[in-house]
Amino acid sequence: MIRTLALGVFFTTCLAASALGQETPESTDALKERVEKQDETIELLQERLERLEKGAGLPADPAAPESAPEPQDPHPVGEEGDAPEEPTQEAHWTDRIELGMFYVEDKKRAWKVEVRGRLQADGRFIADHGHDDFDNGFQIRRARIEFRAKVYDRVSFDLGIEGGRTGDADLRNAYVTLKLHDSLRIRTGQMLLPYSTERLTSSKFLRHPERTIMVASMVGQRDIGALVHGSLFDNHAYYMLGIFNGNGQNRRVDVDDDLDLAGRFEIRPFGDDDFRITMNYIHTPEDRSQTGPGDLRTVGNQFSRFLDYDQTTNRRRGRRHRAGGGLLFSHGAFEFTGEVNADYHEDMRSTSEQRTNLLNWSWFVGGSWIITGEAHEQRHDGPRVDPTSPFYDPETKQMGLGAFQLAIRYEDVLIDRETIRKGFATGTDRVRAVSTSLHWYPWKEFSFTANYTYSNFGDRVTDSKGRRHNDDHAIICRMMFWF
Repeated sequence: MIRTLALGVFFTTCLAASALGQETPESTDALKERVEKQDETIELLQERLERLEKGAGLPADPAAPESAPEPQDPHPVGEEGDAPEEPTQEAHWTDRIELGMFYVEDKKRAWKVEVRGRLQADGRFIADHGHDDFDNGFQIRRARIEFRAKVYDRVSFDLGIEGGRTGDADLRNAYVTLKLHDSLRIRTGQMLLPYSTERLTSSKFLRHPERTIMVASMVGQRDIGALVHGSLFDNHAYYMLGIFNGNGQNRRVDVDDDLDLAGRFEIRPFGDDDFRITMNYIHTPEDRSQTGPGDLRTVGNQFSRFLDYDQTTNRRRGRRHRAGGGLLFSHGAFEFTGEVNADYHEDMRSTSEQRTNLLNWSWFVGGSWIITGEAHEQRHDGPRVDPTSPFYDPETKQMGLGAFQLAIRYEDVLIDRETIRKGFATGTDRVRAVSTSLHWYPWKEFSFTANYTYSNFGDRVTDSKGRRHNDDHAIICRMMFWF
């Protein structure tokens, strides 16, 4: 269109020039003035043409170059008088999502996918080499990768795969949660049982490398089932109620028709996780095919065996009840925790065909102190420690001490006296243990831990080679990284 207009102006100019010789002297000046204006118009048109070829904007009108250009519709108006709409170009996918180091998120916050992981490498030793049931050495305690997703803050998904304990990868968390309200969330899949603050604390944030003996033995594994949970009374209370197969984790099919019932209730006086009073209960129905309690070991049920049950004839015929409660209080750099737990088996049968009820129970208290002064950042899955002066700050290029935390715990495990007297097991009916741990956090997601646990037996314990022991001295050194 511009080129056609320019050619028209050019021919008009030529005709005007040829007519100059025939015009009267009075009209000559007028013609010259018209030619000059047409030359200016041609220059402006050439300028616009050059801008179009270069992709630049255009002045509005050759006669008014200072005004804004009036865009012309390339599509003519139809008979109906409505111009067809131009198709809008869809934004590139990189303009619609946000990429982080370990997450992908929709910029409208409609969905988010995260990848998380943890690696715990241990050195584990018993100072007395006479313990033949424990091998000193190094191990990968946990090597876990987790995938989490959330859609519209209503549906979330959690999948965890563990590769550190066995030759094959094991499934850990595998559940979907639907949030109907803050007070009503529905979760189905494989998950931790709603029992014990110590057990529900993530291994990334434990005060000691291993949990207490009874907590680890009573609710050591996940299970498959359904759970409803949520906060109440403006977050001053929290509840969890669930039904589970009762077979433990990674069992595809339930072996019986009975289901375990589990419940947990928390009171939060301050409306946050800094102060919690908790109550827990798990009911397992009668099952004549299952054995009774499992063997017990020191240091989180991981080190020396002190109670050896006879699994061949030790049958649990009646119901099983697990109950307990605890308290957690955190203020600044200090934290205090304590729990009482009981494991009650009805109608047990021993090797001598004696039948009785057995009650094992334990309690523990513990505290921690962040020596460098940082405050515990309490959340429902455990306290975070964020050093104010990290070992190295990439932004300021400064070196620091990191954060140091000291933790101590005392636990007392009491086994029903009938357990040994009536032949259900051999070993001792009491263990008292003291654990001390020193943590160094160079950064928030990286830590070194040195732990020493002394366990004292109420009676001498005989190992597999017939050696008798009064106690054991366990040392754990752990390096851990998580994201």
